Amino acid sequence: MMMEDSLKLTKLDGVFINSFEELEGEALAALNEGKVVRGMPPVYAIGPLMTCEFENVDQGQKGCMSWILEWLNERAEGSVVYVSLGSRTETRREQIKDMALGLIECGYSFLWVVKLKRVDREEDEGLEDVLGSELMGKVRERGVVVKEFVDQMKILGHPAVGGFVTHGGWNSITENIREGVNILTWPQGGDQKINAEVVRMSGVGIWAEEWGWGTQKVVEGKEIAKRIKEMMSNESLRVKAGEMKEAARKACGVGGSCEVIVKRLIEEWKRNAQVN
Repeated sequence: MMMEDSLKLTKLDGVFINSFEELEGEALAALNEGKVVRGMPPVYAIGPLMTCEFENVDQGQKGCMSWILEWLNERAEGSVVYVSLGSRTETRREQIKDMALGLIECGYSFLWVVKLKRVDREEDEGLEDVLGSELMGKVRERGVVVKEFVDQMKILGHPAVGGFVTHGGWNSITENIREGVNILTWPQGGDQKINAEVVRMSGVGIWAEEWGWGTQKVVEGKEIAKRIKEMMSNESLRVKAGEMKEAARKACGVGGSCEVIVKRLIEEWKRNAQVN
C-alpha cells in the first residue's frame, strides 16, 4: 500500500496505523527515515486498536457464544486450539477434510470456526455433508465446530485457549497479540503473508510458509497436526507472546504511546490553527 500510493502519501501531513512500536519498531523506523518512500510524512503507530463493542455481532452472550464459553470453562488452561481462517474466504471441501484430520490427530481440544462460503453468501450445507458422519463423529469427540460469527476477543481472552490457527488478517493478529496467545498463521490472500512475517519476526508465532496460500493446494492432515503441536508446545513463543501482550496493553492504555501521540498531535493542530 505504501508503495502503490506513494505519490498521494507525500501530500499528507501524517499517517495513522494500527500498530505499536514494540511490534513493528524496525518497519516504523524505516518508514519515518524515508527508506521506503521519499518524502513520506510521519507515520504514527496508535494501536493496537480494538473492535468497538457495537461491532461485536454476538455481544458476547447471544447466539452460540453462551455455550461456547461454557464449553471453554470446562477445559484446562492453555489446552484449546482456536481455529478461524477468516470470513472472507471460503475453505475448499478437500481442505476441510484434512483440517478435520489434523485437528483430531494433534491431540488437543479445539474450537473450529468453519466458513464453507464467503461472508456475503448464505450457507445451506452442513459440515457433516462435507466430512461424512464417521469423520464428523470423531471431530465431535475432540472439539466443537461452529459456522456462526463469534466474539473472537472473548475466545482469545479465555484462559483455556492456548493457540490460534489464523489466516493472518490484521485485526485477528492485533486482537490475539493483546491476549498473548501463540499463533500459527496460514495466509489466505491479500496482505496476510506480510502480516505472517510480522508474527514470525516478532517471535509471537510461526508461519507455515511452505503451505503457500490457503487456496492454492491441500495441506495434509498430518502436516497440520505437526504444526499445531509445534505451536502449542513452544514455550519460547508463549513467553514472547506474554511480553508482547503486556507491551500492547501498555501502548493502548492510560498514558501509553497511543494517548501520548494523539495528545501531542492535537496540541500541534491547535497551534497550527491559531497561526492560520
